[in-house]
Amino acid sequence: PSAPEAEPNDSPSAPGAPIARPTLFRGALSAADPRDCFAVSVVGGASLYLELAPAGLTVCLFDPAGAEIGRWLPRGEGGGGALANSARLRPEALGVLRDLRAGAYVACVSAPMTPAATYLLALGVLPARP
Repeated sequence: PSAPEAEPNDSPSAPGAPIARPTLFRGALSAADPRDCFAVSVVGGASLYLELAPAGLTVCLFDPAGAEIGRWLPRGEGGGGALANSARLRPEALGVLRDLRAGAYVACVSAPMTPAATYLLALGVLPARP
């Protein structure tokens, strides 16, 4: 499904209701709203997949206890992804996204280099490997 971001969702401690299936979020960042956070429910052993367009925005990932477990400034990979000019964080390339323990994880998007940006964020859970 596709969904607009729902305010307030500006901190890892208040990201809104966790999603349980892959979702494409449409969001906007500004000087007054510099970060958007989204929660996702993960079953034990599953992996996370994130794709962000445009490239150049920062993505931070927080575990169920609220500890930051990763921060990336993904670079664009061209038009090959589901989103034009997107950047992908793949579990096969980033171990921190694989074999997660069960709980609600939070992904936050920010725009450190630009005062305002609109974006698309695809966020989903891949099933545990057999």
